[in-house]
Amino acid sequence: MKNKYTVETKFQIWNDDHGDRLEVGPDSEGLGILEIRYVDEDNKVIDQILLDWEQARLLAEVLRGMVHDHAGAVGAAEMASKDLKNLLGD
Repeated sequence: MKNKYTVETKFQIWNDDHGDRLEVGPDSEGLGILEIRYVDEDNKVIDQILLDWEQARLLAEVLRGMVHDHAGAVGAAEMASKDLKNLLGD
């Protein structure tokens, strides 16, 4: 009998202070969908989200837009703060 193997690749986003993480990759059941799991510091899966690839693409677009908008808002606030400091003379 010939052995069959599967290779799975998951991205992990670690919280360096607490040891919990997000895991993102193909689902572990082989359904052909994307799985996002929150794993605590004890390696226990706390929550998971399953998305088909179109949902994942749309979520990525939404997140990209939200991060861009947030970065713009933060940058504008920092600029305004610097302008105010310059106006008031520190």
